[in-house]
Amino acid sequence: MRVYYQSRTDFLAGCRDCLPLMVGGVPFGIMCGVMAVAAGFTPAEVFFMSMLVFSGTSQYVAIMMFQSGNALLGSLFLNVLLVNLHNLLLTASLFPYIDKLPERIRNLLCFGISDGTYAITMNRIRQSGYSADYQLGASAVQYVFWTASNMAGVFLINHVPNLLSWGLDFALTAVFIAILVPQLRDRVTLCVGLAAAAAAVFGACYLSGKWYILLACTTAVASGVFLEGRMKDET
Repeated sequence: MRVYYQSRTDFLAGCRDCLPLMVGGVPFGIMCGVMAVAAGFTPAEVFFMSMLVFSGTSQYVAIMMFQSGNALLGSLFLNVLLVNLHNLLLTASLFPYIDKLPERIRNLLCFGISDGTYAITMNRIRQSGYSADYQLGASAVQYVFWTASNMAGVFLINHVPNLLSWGLDFALTAVFIAILVPQLRDRVTLCVGLAAAAAAVFGACYLSGKWYILLACTTAVASGVFLEGRMKDET
């Protein structure tokens, strides 16, 4: 296991590799900004929400709850917590790499974790080892673009008619499909992907709220551990 940090080159590489993700992240951020204003948020509230929360799905859930009039503090906290639980699994898998880093660096890395930055960080680990600066660079780009795209949505809602009907939110789904498919390179990853997809579909059909996210994540982890354990036993 190789761990590097305090490298400007790695930071810039993380920034560069995260830029393609913004093809999907920016339209989704614009949609969140538009929906926040439509739900009654002020521009300042949208700005601080995107800066402090830094979780697109959580913001989307919170905005939808405010829009429907169900934003009681307890239910809002529970739903946002539930949506973000999968980030615990992401950071747990990176724990062997960040455990020895300074606390302030670990805090930044955990705050900036997302599905996209995790995916490209894991790809970097497979290629040349872990770099905290690489992950920080990727997170910094996503953080800046996410906040800026939220504010772009605040501006555009008053200048572009029927923006919510454009279906821009699907761009983020398309980007994550493009990230996922190249990772399915062997029997284990393919089986894990199929198991997680089946669990997500089942959860979305038969469970209320966002429990399908946590169900898909735990299914992926459990099936991955089981299959890799069997492969080691066979060898």
